[in-house]
Amino acid sequence: MTIGDQAGGGRVLSGRGLGPAGSSICVCPKCDYKEAHKRGVPCNQISCPKCGTKMRGENC
Repeated sequence: MTIGDQAGGGRVLSGRGLGPAGSSICVCPKCDYKEAHKRGVPCNQISCPKCGTKMRGENC
């Protein structure tokens, strides 16, 4: 058994906790409202305060 085969040894990128590669700004795709990304809260779980549309990460 190799180290990668042990429980927790392998890593899978699932879009969570991307760190520096993740978005620093959340943008509304409908009205272009922008706000700083809050750590631990994905942009797609935030509704735009202007129009109510779900936000997206700037890199998305």
